[in-house]
Amino acid sequence: MKNLEKNWLEWSVFGISALLVLGMLGYLVYNGATSTSSPPLLSVSVGQGEQHGAQYLVPITVSNAGSQTAEAVQVTLTLTGTQPSEVSSVQLNYVPRGSQRQAWVTFHSDPHSGSIEARIEGFAQP
Repeated sequence: MKNLEKNWLEWSVFGISALLVLGMLGYLVYNGATSTSSPPLLSVSVGQGEQHGAQYLVPITVSNAGSQTAEAVQVTLTLTGTQPSEVSSVQLNYVPRGSQRQAWVTFHSDPHSGSIEARIEGFAQP
């Protein structure tokens, strides 16, 4: 049987693929060697509320600066300065390490007429 030589396109694809695989392997080794094992470090930020029908929707962003994933993240927001004060909560299924998750909570009173306090109630580790 006759040996077929590879043309320039086949060698180019092989070279690019090899570089990608070696680059990914190098990144994984570096990340594994330099990462620390810290618990989830969660924070929450509150956006501007918008009226939709009879309710006010308030966007929130939960960030995880830790090196582990947090599951079942429970966030509670309290709207004070209105009569009566309102409490709203939301649960996020998971917040991976080094990422953010967004959600919306609802209030019956205008959030611009009071102040919103947000806090993380708790979470679970997978």
